Amino acid sequence: YGPGDVEEHVRRRAENAKLFEAHECERTQADGTTIHIKRTPLPDGCLLSVYSDVTAAKNSERDAGLAKAILDQLPSPVFCKDDQRRYEFCNAAHLEIYGLTWEGAIGTTGAQTIAADEVEAYKRSDEHLLSTGEKFRAEHQIKRADGAVLEVVTNKTRIKTPDGRMHIVGSIADVTDLKRHQDSLRETREHAESDRQRLLDAIAVLEEGFAATARGAALGGTEAANKAVSAMGNIEKSSRQISDIIGLIQEIAFQTNLLSLNAAVEAA
Repeated sequence: YGPGDVEEHVRRRAENAKLFEAHECERTQADGTTIHIKRTPLPDGCLLSVYSDVTAAKNSERDAGLAKAILDQLPSPVFCKDDQRRYEFCNAAHLEIYGLTWEGAIGTTGAQTIAADEVEAYKRSDEHLLSTGEKFRAEHQIKRADGAVLEVVTNKTRIKTPDGRMHIVGSIADVTDLKRHQDSLRETREHAESDRQRLLDAIAVLEEGFAATARGAALGGTEAANKAVSAMGNIEKSSRQISDIIGLIQEIAFQTNLLSLNAAVEAA
């Protein structure tokens, strides 16, 4: 009975036995073993006591409680089903996303959370997973209890426990925001591609305009060059004429000077 006065342990238990009443309790021994004790009064005045070692069950219960406490902290829904496709476990996120309670989910197949036209396909996917072990992944929509529609990815896999039973373990990832960002990115890319095409079209128009302008400039330049050559020829011709005129003027001036000198001589 553990530490304490032996006589006191015996006295207390003897008094409980004398009450001759049904009684159940659990006792954890020093080595960690948990014993379940059930006392039942019999018609002939005897008291039947049944001692059961429930250590494994208590450890499983403790481990399950710890696992639930941990998994309830996860933001993503997580669940486990038995080989009959019935929920054995759902974390808080899974219950919340479908608007379920623990009592309302455990032991059910989850058909109440699925659209009627998808129940059969959902059943087939579970059965295929249990029979083949092939992992399951699907993108689909979930309608929350509050009416919001979520884009999710469900992953399911098969595991085998030491007792040889098969189980389905699954998780649901909310990708609503990711899909929204992907859609926004796709729209942005489409707009960018459209803008890029418009830019290319504009550049093509400009290039065509520049080419036409360049051709016009080339043609006009040739004409201008021809005109410049002609003008230069005219200038050269005019220069020669001017030069001849200047020579003529100089000659006239010389002759005039000579005549003036002759006149002066004659006058003298």
